[in-house]
Amino acid sequence: MSQEIESVKKHELLVNEVMGKEYGHFLSHQEIGEIIDERVASGKYYAIVKKANKLLEHEGKMIESIHGSGYRVVEPREYVSHSLKKTKQSARTLRKAKEILDYAPVDDMTDEERRRHTRVSDQMVILEAQLTGGVTTVRRLARKEHPLLPSNRIRGLENGSIAPHQSAGV
Repeated sequence: MSQEIESVKKHELLVNEVMGKEYGHFLSHQEIGEIIDERVASGKYYAIVKKANKLLEHEGKMIESIHGSGYRVVEPREYVSHSLKKTKQSARTLRKAKEILDYAPVDDMTDEERRRHTRVSDQMVILEAQLTGGVTTVRRLARKEHPLLPSNRIRGLENGSIAPHQSAGV
């Protein structure tokens, strides 16, 4: 129990330190190790940093790892890129989950297990299609290419690629 309380205090110390820093500020592994009183690169060190970063996200600040040297407070303009990176990771994870179902030994399943497998597989196909479409839309929005963005709708009206009577929601 005391270890859990100590761990909570340590990640809160790091959160408080980062909240006082400007966007773009760099904290070396050494500095963080001193703040949280943990040996750099230990499992506990990374667990505390991860827990702190989770809390920081909810406070509107994040830190990102700078390979081999420490962490940097993420600039506001970089949040979209970080979100897109997580979206790509989610898509990869979903593909791997779908592969498990695709290669499952269906012939060795009972009738009930096969029905369950089919139900889950069907939903997985739908989810994968939705995620793929969503990822494409988000990427296009991030690059400001999406046809429903107000600036692109106006451009579309001007060059004739969007008819004036078309609704943004259609």
